[in-house]
Amino acid sequence: MIPGAAPSVRRLALAAGLLRDSEATLADVAARVGFAHAFALSAALKREHGVSPSEYRTRATRAKP
Repeated sequence: MIPGAAPSVRRLALAAGLLRDSEATLADVAARVGFAHAFALSAALKREHGVSPSEYRTRATRAKP
């Protein structure tokens, strides 16, 4: 793993969990996990998961039992 990448991976995992399990806005999620802007979180999630945060939330919500 690249040095400095681990915090980003952890922050993305936390953000994904918040998107999946809460109704918090993207800006709120970004602030809670340490991203300066919602856009930065959106780009990182898109890079990691291949979908926008809203699409991620929709898919994760549909997958819940």
